[in-house]
Amino acid sequence: MSASAANVTPQDAERILIEEQSVLLQGRETDHVNSYYYFGNIGYRTLIGLERVRGDDYSQHYSLMVFENDILLGYYPDIATMPLMLTDSGVLEFPVGFEASEIILVQQNEFPPLCLGTVRCVDWVWQHQP
Repeated sequence: MSASAANVTPQDAERILIEEQSVLLQGRETDHVNSYYYFGNIGYRTLIGLERVRGDDYSQHYSLMVFENDILLGYYPDIATMPLMLTDSGVLEFPVGFEASEIILVQQNEFPPLCLGTVRCVDWVWQHQP
C-alpha cells in the first residue's frame, strides 16, 4: 500500500500493528485495545494515538505513533496522556499540567524523550528509520 498520509486512518493503523505483530498490541489475555485516535497529518506523516486497557484493574495506557505513508516510523509507548491536538505547523499540544518540556514536531527526524509536566519521561522507539 502506498497511500498518502491523509489516507492513514485508525483502521489502517490497527491493521498495520496486527500485520507487524507490534509489541504495542502484546500483553495479557485481559488486555485489549480500547480506541485509536486520529490527530491529523503533516505532509506524508500521520499522528495516531492508541488507548489500551490492561489487566484486571482496567488501567488505561496510551501510546502515540507516527506513520510515514503507511509505514510505522515509531512511537512513544505508555505516555501519561494523549495530546489535545496536532497544530497546522505539526506541533503536538498537550493538556494543561502535561505541557511537553520540548517542542515535538511530527515531521522531525529525531524525536526527543517525551516529558509531560512532572510525569516521567518516555523515550521514542524507532520501528523504521526515515
